[in-house]
Amino acid sequence: MQGRGLTIYAVIKGLPAWKAGLRKGDVVLSINNNLVTDEVDFRFGTAQPVSVIRVRRKAGLLTMPLKRPPGALVGIRFADQGPSRCSNHCIFCFIDQMPKGLRGAFT
Repeated sequence: MQGRGLTIYAVIKGLPAWKAGLRKGDVVLSINNNLVTDEVDFRFGTAQPVSVIRVRRKAGLLTMPLKRPPGALVGIRFADQGPSRCSNHCIFCFIDQMPKGLRGAFT
């Protein structure tokens, strides 16, 4: 299970992400076998007390449990992913309503 994932920019020492073994430069690919495409996916996936995180590191693919007490911070910051386009095709989407070619990365 490989995807684009989220690149970790920083991990705060002593907090759950650090204790789980996540490190700067890791790419979070999935949580509980659900692909992670943005920070919302990450937050949703880690909302429970224990989550299984799959990351890509220079050494290869790793799977690790993340234990997080309810309400506790995970202790992770992600590198800027830039804007992305979802596949929902909402009728009110400002990107879908833009004239072709106005935003090259999306149209």
